[in-house]
Amino acid sequence: MKDVWDSGLKIIKKPTIYVHPKILSVCNYIQSQVGEKEFSIVAKGRWQEDGFYVSDKFEIPEQEVGYSSVDYLEDLTKYKMEGYNVIIHSHPFSRSSRFSSSDEESINAHFDCSLLYTDKKFDDAVISLQLTEKLLLQVECDVEILFLEEVEEIDLSKIKEKYTKPVKYKSKKSRYLEDDFECYSDYIRYFY
Repeated sequence: MKDVWDSGLKIIKKPTIYVHPKILSVCNYIQSQVGEKEFSIVAKGRWQEDGFYVSDKFEIPEQEVGYSSVDYLEDLTKYKMEGYNVIIHSHPFSRSSRFSSSDEESINAHFDCSLLYTDKKFDDAVISLQLTEKLLLQVECDVEILFLEEVEEIDLSKIKEKYTKPVKYKSKKSRYLEDDFECYSDYIRYFY
């Protein structure tokens, strides 16, 4: 008999955002192209039983980037309507691992998930939960980069390493000058 107090729900104390590795690679590439300027992309994400997953689907909104801001030149609502519910932007100018207060009140408030990219990694992340019409709860999250599928253990017994015996032979004498004297030396070469 099921206990009446058992909800059957999985409880998450601090959510984890799992990011597809392609998104990190994209951010690394974009940052290498724009230098010390900020940039922003949107991505698609969804809740699963153990956390929030950011897929490899992304778009780059039209934007004007500067050393301390990103100005969107198009309405991001169209991306939200297409299912892009994750916003990612960079802070390349500092090694700060936190969103600025203006980030929290502006772009973070309009997307389900916000990631801050700094120095080739995601340093800060929040999930935004709309509790009432006027109340938005932003929950700090851990971030993990997903790895590509691991290969299950494979039987490698049919693959044998080839052994090649080293071959030793005496080479020609080498000639060199030392203290104005002509010198010769024998040396041995090994080939594998």
